[in-house]
Parts: sequence; C-alpha cells; structure tokens
Amino acid sequence: MRSLDAVMFRRLIRRILWFLALVALCLGGLAWWAWSEGAPAPYRSDQPRKPVVRERERRGSALLAHMEFTGPGGDRIPCLVCTPAKGAGRLPTVVFLYGIGMSARDIEPVAPLFAEAGFALFCPEQLMRGDRRELGLSPVVEAFRFNRRVRQTGPELRALVDALAEVPDVDPGHIYFWGASFGAITTAREVAKDQRLRAAIFTLAGGDLPRLVAESPMRERASALQLWATSLAAKFFAPMDPIHFVGSISPRPMLFQNTDGDDILPRACAEALQAAAGDPKEIRWYPFPHNHLGPAQVEALVRDGIEWLKKVDGAAKR
Repeated sequence: MRSLDAVMFRRLIRRILWFLALVALCLGGLAWWAWSEGAPAPYRSDQPRKPVVRERERRGSALLAHMEFTGPGGDRIPCLVCTPAKGAGRLPTVVFLYGIGMSARDIEPVAPLFAEAGFALFCPEQLMRGDRRELGLSPVVEAFRFNRRVRQTGPELRALVDALAEVPDVDPGHIYFWGASFGAITTAREVAKDQRLRAAIFTLAGGDLPRLVAESPMRERASALQLWATSLAAKFFAPMDPIHFVGSISPRPMLFQNTDGDDILPRACAEALQAAAGDPKEIRWYPFPHNHLGPAQVEALVRDGIEWLKKVDGAAKR
C-alpha cells in the first residue's frame, strides 16, 4: 500500500512539474511577444529615407503638403509639410512633435504661421496616431503598441532629420526641434544626441516621471487601475526621463514654455526639467491650462516660440 502511495505521489509531483514548466513556457512566450510588440526598430544613419513630397495645397501665403519617408523599421511615415508659397530657396526648418492625443491634422491650423515667418515646418505622424492609427486592436495589444510608440518616436525623429537632407526646401544647417508635451518628453534623448538639431523648444514638458505620476492633478480623476498602470509605466520608462538628457543639449539654445494652470503636469516637474538644462536657456510661463487649450492660446504659444526661433536663427547666420 505504501509502495502504491509513493508511486502516486511521484506521478503527482511529475504532473505538477510539467504543469509549472508549461506555465513558465507560456509566460516566457508572452513576455517575448510583449517585448517584440514594444521593441523599437533601431536607428541606422545609413538607412535610405527616400522622402517624397506630394499633394500640395495653398493656404494663403503658405503651401501645405504631405511627405512620406522611410522610418527605422522600414515603414513609410507620413509627415505634414508647410512652406512659404513663394519659393525662397533653402529655408530654416522646424521639426515639430505633437502631444499624446494629437495628430498631424491638429497642427494644420497653425502651420501657416511658420511659413509666414520664413520657416519650413515638418510634423511627422506618430505611431498609433492619424494615418498610422490601427483600428480594432484589443486593449492589451494597444497597450503594447503604445509602449512601442513611446520608444519609437525618438528614432523616427532622427530618421526624419536624415530625410530632410534630401529635401530641397530645407537648409540642413538650420534645423530646429520643437516638442509639445509627449513629443518633447519622449525625444529629449535623441535631441541631445543629434547635433543637427541646432536649438530646441520644449512646450508643456517636464521631467522626473515618477513624480509626475505621483503628483499630477489628474490623479483625482483617475481610477485605481489607471493609477497603478501609470505608476508602473513611469518606472518602466524612467531610463528615458528627459531630466537625464536635457543637460546635454547645451550649448545649443533652449526655450521652455510652461503654464501656470497646468492640469496635468506638476509645476515641480516643469521646474526640475528647466533646472536640469544648461545654458543658454529661456523660461516662459503662460496663464493657460495644459489640456484643452483654446485656439487663441495655442496661437499665442506658437507665435511666441516662432519669434524666439527667429532670433536664434538670425544669431546663427551672423
């Protein structure tokens, strides 16, 4: 009887071990799939970008157009383009990266302001936004794709700068970066690395991501699950925190545009990013919210930033 019990016990242990091995295999496969879904394609400077500009449309004194270029993963990335309607040779150029819930179409109303000031504007569509939006994804897949977007936006910025070298309208010695909120926070590392970006504007941006999540005014409107997910994301993306990289942008000029009534970003996070930046830098505060800016408020931020860029570009040409 004891012998039979021992045999049954060994069989039970064996089955438990097989079950645990199967669970480990499944978890490993899930982890590999999650990593592959979120892993960005590496940036390679020797990769052909093949920019193609098409569909030009006149808007007053500006020309709106659409461009495609090859991104780090080999996919064709759409990009909004705006230039002066009257050709002016090679132009100082602004690369604009928008916020988390926006698309390139949201930039069209203010795009002519850049052309009026003599700049070319290039605004790439980010992964999961605008024409790159994938419909019908499950929440799990969408979360992993967002992970990829966070990590892919920077390499795609550098790929766009590569492509601009082949665009006749662009003066390659006068390319400037402008990031708004998510677009600024996720790409500071690449801006620091890429010396072709001669100055940078950070609008509605901050650093110290764990503190941003812990102290954001949005916590009052978030569910327990959302708070847990954002806290986890802040820890996961901590190595990309712009506070680690913004100091390396110096001595290239920087402008920080933040708002007193920011309903997303704690003031302490904005000030932490500003303090981490080297000189020369300018810091400007506006009596606006972060979310749901009105058209007049958006225009005020854009016009102010353009005036700053005009001074920087003028100084660079002397």
